[in-house]
Amino acid sequence: RSNANDGRFTVDMFDLEAQHSRRIGAHELVFGANARVSDYRIRGTAVFFFRPEARALRLGSVFVQDTIALQPDLRLTLGLKVEDGPY
Repeated sequence: RSNANDGRFTVDMFDLEAQHSRRIGAHELVFGANARVSDYRIRGTAVFFFRPEARALRLGSVFVQDTIALQPDLRLTLGLKVEDGPY
């Protein structure tokens, strides 16, 4: 059934991720990056609508994490993540 007053929301999402790890002495480093594109379209109704009706939102991030072996049974994990997005 189709009704001209029905709102409709569609989104296409694309992700690209890369990650690498490396051990250096007592340190285990993990680092990487992520990119995401969300392409959305919203068909509103006569009383409920959005502007803009279509948009591509882009989000990118990079991260690094270091796990340090302080003792054979004790580890410390530190990390940082930086994001850039439309919000």
